[in-house]
Amino acid sequence: MTQVYNRAQEAARFLERSLQQEDWSSSWTFPDPASLLACGITQASSQMYISPDPFTGFKGFWSLLTVNNAPKDVQEYSWHRGTNDTEENLIISYNTTSHSQQNGPMYSGRETVSGTGALQIKDSQLNDTGNYTVRAAAVNDTQRATVWLEVRVFETPGISVNTSYAVLNVDSVAAICQTNDTNVQWYVGYTQVSSYERMTISPDTKTLIIKRVRSSDSPLQCGIQVFSEIIKKSEPVYLTVTYGPSYATIFSTPVNYQGILPAEIGSQVKMECYSDGRPQVKYRWIHNISVLSVSEKNITLPSLTWDQMGRYRCIAENPATHEVLYDEVQVQTHMPRLIQGVSISAPLLAFLITGSVVGSIIICGYLLLSMIKCYSTRYQRPWGSAQMDITSLTGVVGQQSLLVIENAPEDVQEYSWHRGANDTEENLIISYNATAHSQQKGPMYSGRESVISTGALLIEESRLNDTGNYTVRAAAINDTQRATGWLEVQEFETPGISVNTSIVLEDVDSVAAICHTNNTEVQWYVAHTLVSSSERTAISPDTKTLIIKRVKNYDSPLQCGVKIVLGTVIQRSELIYLTMAYGPSYVMILSEPRNDNGILPAEIGSQVEMVCVFNGAPESKYRWIHNGSLLSFSEKNITLPSLTWDQMGRYRCIVENNLTQLTLYKEVQVQRPRFNQSVTMSTFLLDFLMGWSILGYVLLFTLILVGLIRCYSTRPGGQDLMGKEVRGE
Repeated sequence: MTQVYNRAQEAARFLERSLQQEDWSSSWTFPDPASLLACGITQASSQMYISPDPFTGFKGFWSLLTVNNAPKDVQEYSWHRGTNDTEENLIISYNTTSHSQQNGPMYSGRETVSGTGALQIKDSQLNDTGNYTVRAAAVNDTQRATVWLEVRVFETPGISVNTSYAVLNVDSVAAICQTNDTNVQWYVGYTQVSSYERMTISPDTKTLIIKRVRSSDSPLQCGIQVFSEIIKKSEPVYLTVTYGPSYATIFSTPVNYQGILPAEIGSQVKMECYSDGRPQVKYRWIHNISVLSVSEKNITLPSLTWDQMGRYRCIAENPATHEVLYDEVQVQTHMPRLIQGVSISAPLLAFLITGSVVGSIIICGYLLLSMIKCYSTRYQRPWGSAQMDITSLTGVVGQQSLLVIENAPEDVQEYSWHRGANDTEENLIISYNATAHSQQKGPMYSGRESVISTGALLIEESRLNDTGNYTVRAAAINDTQRATGWLEVQEFETPGISVNTSIVLEDVDSVAAICHTNNTEVQWYVAHTLVSSSERTAISPDTKTLIIKRVKNYDSPLQCGVKIVLGTVIQRSELIYLTMAYGPSYVMILSEPRNDNGILPAEIGSQVEMVCVFNGAPESKYRWIHNGSLLSFSEKNITLPSLTWDQMGRYRCIVENNLTQLTLYKEVQVQRPRFNQSVTMSTFLLDFLMGWSILGYVLLFTLILVGLIRCYSTRPGGQDLMGKEVRGE
């Protein structure tokens, strides 16, 4: 039994080596030896037999024929092609004593024999199909066994699409998987997908329809399950997603500003049109109203003439999306402003300046005097006989109310305010002595009233029961007048607001907001700014509904408001904040050790940390794939405490936003670092060594220079460098 279990382990190892020859992107689970053990005990325990590995018999893979119940102390295993163990059918033999192999006539260069006698065929071919016979020669026994091996070909599904060109966010694409399998899996951008709002898979799983195609919806692949956990994929089909142009801009030399390109006659003018799009946009130029023969993005006028002046329009057109944009510039000469002047004498100029100053002083003085007379309470109006009156604004609950006196008599000594239409003492609210600047409270005083110096009545924190008539009596030295006015205190109407949705896709969805009010003149505020109907915003005729198309990130919060208090005050609703869904537009993997250009160097046994970072809202889902196998991690980070050989390879982080349906991924390759012949040291140590090196070289050159000067300061024969004789002491 132990021998069979060992052979099962060997089968699993060879299967793993076989699969490494192929490029499989799906996850793969190897059978444990116990499952292979079950295949090895189906025969009688005394009779030797051959059991092909469960995953044996596929073109391009390893095939493994395992010997079971072989005699004890086998001296030699010999494998033969066919049902006979003759020498002319010999493939290969293996001596268990010397551990040597002998190749026979049927040897193809792909066969080997393991220590347990199993025949291993590398890169199996269709012509390997047939009978195989093994002879196990022991000291006292020789047994034979024959088995049939059939090599098959994996079915590779085909794929076709109705079109390989699609307009971004407009067109739909239908893909068909050409296979007899009834359980087809679909992959978009190398990521397995299922049916949802934008993608639909047919009931027989052979057709995939993608609506409003995006740039990330490529390539397309379908796959079928050929073995448990093994997916065979079709060739990838790449889509060309067309878009644009989204802008058209003319850059020029000389530089144009706000569409004006100033240039002189005879000078050189260059204009270049910039735009984006796929496929490359086509350009057309129009000069004034004439279509030019230029089809390039740039125009050069070597020497500008009068006929070349005027308006130039660049038209950028995408033949696939049929989108057209344009930009214009006006080529014109510099037009200096001419100022015509008149010469006058110095005395005349002084006379004019003096007259201007005097006239200005007179006018300003008259205006100032008029303002003082208009607003002074001591001024006797020319219509002194006019009737005194009370002017009041409509009051608002909780706010101040002010009753203002108009046409009061001159030199008023006292103002007294009364509740109602009579100025009796029992109706007195408050009185104000203009001479002593003192106030006297009456029976109707509520603690919220006061009189200001002009005689106006100020009511704090107005209430609904403050509504009614108010009478003022203005007592002057020679005259006493009365006036009655009506104060209406109203309560604020606070409008309500609701939206059809508070979670929207940026640049895709629309939002409808309704203002709940009885007012017929509603004002709308987007991001605290008053808006009106425009290209993206529409307000209904009754002004109670606001529709925002292609919502932007700055279209929040929303508010509606109604006019109150004679149309001078706006009461706004509560704020409604929108949650924008966008992205991801990029994905990055940050790691420790740091990865460079997708390469993460790490040693076996070291700790590796990877964090997936993206931009978008709301928080997206994460998936990790290691060498084609989907990991169980659903978080943004992965920590490998002690790196093993099995954990080496390519890691892919896939980020998917459920609301925007956008998916992006990033990959890093975890591998052993490539060492170079350099020494790493700290910056401080490097600076220290460099400083001492420079100092050492300076001292060395100084010593050499001093030695040379001393050596050659005198020449042989007692002469110095100037040729003079040098005498000793």
